[in-house]
Amino acid sequence: MTVFQWRVVGLVGLVLGYLSSAAAASREVVFALDLSGSISESEMQLEINGIKNTVSEIIPRDGSVRVGVVVYSDRARVLLPLTPVTTSSIATIIHPALDSVATHEYRWGATNLADALFKSRTLLGGPGSVTTADYIILVGDGEDNRTSPEAVFNECEASLNAGVRVCAIAVGATPAGAEQLRMIAEHTGGEYGEAAEFSQFDPICADCLGIIATPRGRMDTSRKGSLLVYSNVEVRWDAGGNVIQDTFLEMSNDYPDSVAVQLYFVNGDLPSAIEPGWNILDNVIHLTQDESTYWSAATGLPKGVSPWSALDPGPPPGRPDADVPGARVLRGAVYAWAVDRFNGQIRWNHLSGKAMIVNYADASAAEYPVWAAQAMGVEHGLRVGQGGVLRLNGLDYEQAPDQLILDFVASGSMALSGGGALVGVDTDLTLHPVSVDFRQETTGPVLTKARFDIWNENEVRFSNTEVCVSCWHQQLLSAYASIPNHFLLGNLQTNKGKARIDGIASIAVCGPQSVNAALIGVSVRELGFEGGQRRGLTGGALVGAGDEAAQILYDVLTGPSEVRERASTLDGESIFESIR
Repeated sequence: MTVFQWRVVGLVGLVLGYLSSAAAASREVVFALDLSGSISESEMQLEINGIKNTVSEIIPRDGSVRVGVVVYSDRARVLLPLTPVTTSSIATIIHPALDSVATHEYRWGATNLADALFKSRTLLGGPGSVTTADYIILVGDGEDNRTSPEAVFNECEASLNAGVRVCAIAVGATPAGAEQLRMIAEHTGGEYGEAAEFSQFDPICADCLGIIATPRGRMDTSRKGSLLVYSNVEVRWDAGGNVIQDTFLEMSNDYPDSVAVQLYFVNGDLPSAIEPGWNILDNVIHLTQDESTYWSAATGLPKGVSPWSALDPGPPPGRPDADVPGARVLRGAVYAWAVDRFNGQIRWNHLSGKAMIVNYADASAAEYPVWAAQAMGVEHGLRVGQGGVLRLNGLDYEQAPDQLILDFVASGSMALSGGGALVGVDTDLTLHPVSVDFRQETTGPVLTKARFDIWNENEVRFSNTEVCVSCWHQQLLSAYASIPNHFLLGNLQTNKGKARIDGIASIAVCGPQSVNAALIGVSVRELGFEGGQRRGLTGGALVGAGDEAAQILYDVLTGPSEVRERASTLDGESIFESIR
C-alpha cells in the first residue's frame, strides 16, 4: 500500500468515526478538482486554497452541510467522503484532505469532465443521502479531452434530472475550456465564474450555494447576543471634581450557567499634546447563572470593574468639556463578548444589555439599548472561529449593518411645543465603526467618512452633509460643519426628516487612510425648555439596513507556562494538557 493510500485510509477512518456522532445534514456539496497535466503547480495550489477558503468562509459550520471532494484527470476518484462541516472537521478532516491533493496519484494525465460529474453525482446520491439540496462545484481548466461532448452532455442531463446543480469555476482555462465549463453550469442551472486568485472563489461559490451560503442575520438592538456594544458612555465632572453626569451600564446573562465576559473600554476622543486619546482598557467579568448586573462608569461599582477615569486619570480626569465651561468629560464606547476560561470568544447568545445616561446637573436622563450580534456556526459554549478574531461575516457572528437610518426632528424646530411651553429640539448623534483593533500591536483606529443622504417630509432629498469618523464621533446635529448642514430647520425646510448614513472611503474628505466601514451608534434627542434653561433627554436606537462585514481583533490572554493548548477535539471543544 502506498503512502498516499495509507493517508486516505486514515482520513476515511476519521470521517467514519466522526459521522457516527454527527447530526444528519440536510444539504451536500461535492468539490471536483482538476489534477490533469494542463493544470500548473500554481493553478493547483489556487484550486486547493480557493476551496479551503470557501469551506472556511462560506459554508456554515453547524453540521447542516456535508461536503465531499472528488479529484479527476484521466478518470475521477473520491478523495473525501461526505463530511459534516464543523469547526473541528474543517481543521482535522477537510483541510488535510485538500492539502493532500497536490501529491495525489491521479496528478497529470488528461481531463475527464464526464467521469468527474459522474463520480460527484454518485457520491451525492450514495447511501445515507437524504438531503434536500445537492451541489457540485467543478473546478478546472475545462475542455474534456478524454471522452466526448456527448458524454459530458449526458452527465449534465443526469445531474439535472437528479436535481443536482453544477457550478463551474475556471482556473487557467483556454477560451474553449471556459466555454465548456460555462455550458455545463448553465445547463444544470448553476453559476459560472473565473478565478485568478483564491479570494475570487468566495463570490462564485456564494452565488452557487444560495441559501447555504447566505449570511444569516444582522446585529441589532432588539435581541440577545454573544457580542454587545455600548455605543455612548460619558462621564462629566464639574470644576471641583464632582460627578455631574454618569452612565450606568446594565448586562444580563439569560442562561442557567455562568459565563465570563471580556470588556474593552474605548476612549473615543483623539489624543492631544496633553490628553490621552483613542486608548483602551480591558476587564473580564463573570456572570453567574441568570445574573442581572450593572455598574456606574464613574466608579465601576457595584460590579467592580475599572472606573471610566482609568482611561484618562489626570488629575483632573478627562479633558475640558466644550459644552460646559469649567467642566471635564471622558467619553467613548464599551465592547463586551462572551469568552471561555482561556479567553477565547465563544457562542453564548444569552447576553443582553442597555445603558442609561444620567445628568445630575440637569435632572435629566436617557436610556438606550445596546447593539448585539449573535454567534453562529458552533454549538452553545464552544469557540467561535480563530481566537482573538471576531469576524462579523454572517458565519462566525452576525454581520454589521451596511447603513444606518436616523429619524430626526430638525435642529431649531419648535414642533414639539405645547401646553403653553416652547420646546426646542436638537439631537446628539454618536457614530463609530464596528471594526476595531484592540491588540497591543494595533493598526490604529478605523477611519471612514459618514455620508448622510437626507430627506425632508416632502420627500426632497439632500446630500453633501458628511463628517469623518475616526474611532468614535459624537456631535449635535446643529453643530455639523458641513456646508450646507441639512439637519438645520432652515435648510431642511420641514420639521421632520430622515437620514441614511453610510461609512465610505473618501480620500478627498478624510484622507488616503479612509476605508469603507460599517457604522453603528446611538442618538439622544435633547429637548430645551424655558429657552434652554431646562433640558430633557430621550435615547433612541438607530436602525440598521443591509449587511456589511466587520472584524474585531484582540490579544487572547496566554495561560501559565505549564499549560498549552492542544488541537481541537472533534466536537469543537479545546483540550488543554499539562506539560510536566
